[in-house]
Amino acid sequence: MISKTFFDYFNYGSLAVVIIIAILMYTEVIPREWWLYALIFALLLFIARIIIRISYVRQNKKDITGG
Repeated sequence: MISKTFFDYFNYGSLAVVIIIAILMYTEVIPREWWLYALIFALLLFIARIIIRISYVRQNKKDITGG
């Protein structure tokens, strides 16, 4: 069961991490050799965010409808 607090922290936290990665890549603080790994990490984080969002919406739908 996913709590609203966890969902909010993960949702906004993952967005913040991806934005920070993008800024670090833009300013070239992250070496170009690591860009692929940073992008893969950001993509996996985005996929996890989508999966958790779907789970949270389904959970709330069941709670609302009583199913």
